[in-house]
Amino acid sequence: MYVLLLSLVEQAATPPLKVEVVPQADVWFKAYVLATFAIALFSAGTLLVISLQRKAMSEQLAEMKSAGKQTQDLIAQAKDQVAALTKSAEAAQTMARSVEKQLTIMKDAALSADITAEFTRDAAIAGKKSADALVASERAWIMVKVDKVPGHGGVFHGAGVGPGTPITQSTGAPIRITCKNEGKTPAWITEILACLDVVDSLPDVPDFKYAQMVQNEPE
Repeated sequence: MYVLLLSLVEQAATPPLKVEVVPQADVWFKAYVLATFAIALFSAGTLLVISLQRKAMSEQLAEMKSAGKQTQDLIAQAKDQVAALTKSAEAAQTMARSVEKQLTIMKDAALSADITAEFTRDAAIAGKKSADALVASERAWIMVKVDKVPGHGGVFHGAGVGPGTPITQSTGAPIRITCKNEGKTPAWITEILACLDVVDSLPDVPDFKYAQMVQNEPE
C-alpha cells in the first residue's frame, strides 16, 4: 500500500513533476481506517440516538405543553366557577340581609300595630265606658221602696187547713210597694211582681220563681 504525495513547487524554471512513493505499514493503516470508521459509525449512532431523544423530548414537551394548557384551562374554569359561586354567595347574603331587614320592618310594624290596636282598644273601652256613663246618667232609674202599710201591724203567722190536706204554716206581712223614677228619662212600668220569702241570708241572684203578679197595668 503506497500513498502518493504530490508536491508542487513553483520556481522560475518549473522542474518536471516528481512523484515519490512512500511505503506505509499496512497493519497500522487498516487499524487507522477501522478506527476512523468505528468513530464515524459511533458518531452517527450517537447523532441518531440524540435525534431520537430530541424527538421524544420534543413530543414530551408538546404533551406537557398541551397538558399544561388543559391544566390552565381547568384552573381558569375553576376560577370562573369560584367567582360565580362567590357572586351567588354574595347575592344570597345580600338577599338574606334584605329579608332580615324586611322582617325587622315587619316586626316593628306588627309591634306598632299591636300598640295601635291596644291604644284603639283602650280608647274604645274608654269610649264605651263614657257612653255607658252618659247613658246611665240620662236613663230612667226605677227605684222600688218596700215598707209597712200604715195601721195594719207587722208580720203575722198563721196556719191553713184544706179538705184532705195537711195543716200548712205560713208567714205574712202587709207591705206597700212604691216605685219611683229617679232618672232623667221617662219610663213606663208595665207590670209588678212580688213575693215574701223568709231566708237566712240574701242570695247573690234573687229567685223569682215564687213571685206573684201584683199589678199588670201600665203605670
